[in-house]
Amino acid sequence: ALCFVMPGLGHAAGDTSRVIVHGVHLAAGGLWLGSLAAMVLLPASNVAGLRVRLLSAFAPLAMTGVGLLVLTGGLATWTYLGAITNLVTTGYGRLLGVKLLFVLDALVLGGLNWNSIHRQGRPPALGLAAAEAATALLIVAVTAWLTETAHP
Repeated sequence: ALCFVMPGLGHAAGDTSRVIVHGVHLAAGGLWLGSLAAMVLLPASNVAGLRVRLLSAFAPLAMTGVGLLVLTGGLATWTYLGAITNLVTTGYGRLLGVKLLFVLDALVLGGLNWNSIHRQGRPPALGLAAAEAATALLIVAVTAWLTETAHP
């Protein structure tokens, strides 16, 4: 519910379609990176096997979250950026570019771990998953700054 309440306090205030886009975007981020962070932060004792099983089964959940993020992020970018040139000529656009670089980083880390698990048959690399989750913190930090930055 908070995923849909919080956007009503920022850029999306007063516009139901924007609140829905932002709400789905937040929920999708939680689905992908929030779930990953929860698995990475499981206490080490007595859950190593559980963590491996969870991370191994995580791909469908992560891919659903990523798909929703791409869709809603694209809609939000279209709505707020105005013109593609604003990506480099405005503070909002440059900050969005930083966020997108961190998202790309998280995607690459997740893809490397997925490849290791599903194509090479190795157990999940906790270091890769932890780096992906740490990158999620950077994404959240930049997003918090972005939500307080005037869009073009």
